[in-house]
Amino acid sequence: MSEPQVEMSMPRGLVDQADDGIVRAWIEREIGPVQSLRREGRWRPAWFVDAQSAKGRVSLYVRGARGGRWPARPLAYEARVHKVFEENGIKVPHLYGFIEEVPAMVMDLVPGRPNLSTAASEADRTQLREQLADQMRKIHELDPALIIAAGAAMPAGPKETTLSAYRDAEGVYLTGERLPSPDIEFVRKWLDRNVPESLDPPCVIAMDAGQFIFEGNELTAMLDFELVSVGDRHTDFSALRSRERVEGFDDPEGFYKLCEARGSRPINIDHVRFQHIAFSLFTPLQIADDLARPKDQEDYHEYLIWHAISLKDALEGIAESMGIALEPYALPAPVSTRYCNSLEALDTMVQSLGTDDEFAAYRKDKIRLALRYLRRAEGVRETFASEYVRETADLIGRRPDSEGEASEMLVAFIAEAGPEHDEALLRLLHRQVKRQAAILADEGTWLQQSLSTPLRPLKKE
Repeated sequence: MSEPQVEMSMPRGLVDQADDGIVRAWIEREIGPVQSLRREGRWRPAWFVDAQSAKGRVSLYVRGARGGRWPARPLAYEARVHKVFEENGIKVPHLYGFIEEVPAMVMDLVPGRPNLSTAASEADRTQLREQLADQMRKIHELDPALIIAAGAAMPAGPKETTLSAYRDAEGVYLTGERLPSPDIEFVRKWLDRNVPESLDPPCVIAMDAGQFIFEGNELTAMLDFELVSVGDRHTDFSALRSRERVEGFDDPEGFYKLCEARGSRPINIDHVRFQHIAFSLFTPLQIADDLARPKDQEDYHEYLIWHAISLKDALEGIAESMGIALEPYALPAPVSTRYCNSLEALDTMVQSLGTDDEFAAYRKDKIRLALRYLRRAEGVRETFASEYVRETADLIGRRPDSEGEASEMLVAFIAEAGPEHDEALLRLLHRQVKRQAAILADEGTWLQQSLSTPLRPLKKE
């Protein structure tokens, strides 16, 4: 494990102000006078810009880097991949260039919205799915040498082809700080023990696939290529399972058949299942350092949600592959403590804070979400800890003194355990992830539904 680095940075507001000036100066030098510039209200730095070019008014989207230690390759790599895609007929926004100092990519702001469920009709959805299938096939048919020249690695053999994208994230995890995470360690070990050889030669894959926007029945742009690599195309088909619950992608098996009908090579459902387990672990691996060392620039509460959803899917995917039925978890009745009252008082105080702009409003909302999470967590904290400690003691034969020690002991146990312990570990870790998930989202939200809904098994003809 690498030594933690001391990080020094300006306060967030000063960083934003400096970046605003750099973005404005670059656009005025390379494109033309800036007429408006607005920071997007989200955790990742991004800007909406209107400018006057030599050819007329242009609307731009400036996409900044995430910050922190991930993804495995820098934003400059994504810019090179984006350029390769544009030059080879993939439907992407036109890329004007790359601002090294921020860093940030400058591209056309393309009209459209995500989420197939918002399409006006089933006929529109059908046409959009056909266009997505064609775009994915074009990506898979690109010459891998183009992406390797941009900075990706060529996998060394059939099993490494299967896990090439996953290994990128695992490298970030293994070289960073991390809390004891028996759920991650169990899934890592299961993947290494069960990895199949790739059925196809290495090809270009988007990894976080299926991201696009549309207007009417037209796919207007494919998006987000920071995780593009060379590997197994089943990785991309597996990603669509994670979009099923929140982006209207409710029939992945039907989409696989559509892809085959439109020229893709046959898709193997067992390989999709395996790849979805690896895909689900990708995010927890990348954000482990951020959860161990919170930083002002990142959305810690959002990362907790990502970890819970992703590990739930990974563990349920393993249960699907093993033919095991997992039990639901019943949330215990919460108790009220004096700390709950303090958190409620903080929530009330935050409501009175001003919101001068879109980004300030975003941060205020995130603070309130985090406070509500902490209030729910406080109400069940002691019950959760006692359940986890008891279950760990039952499995390994020695009682931990605390929740933290239980996780440390489980990590050590997993490192030595054989496959005969897989089912017991799977059940224990799934219950623990369900505990975490149960208190992360507000009742009735799509997020609460995602955290509480089991992964739908893939049907195999």
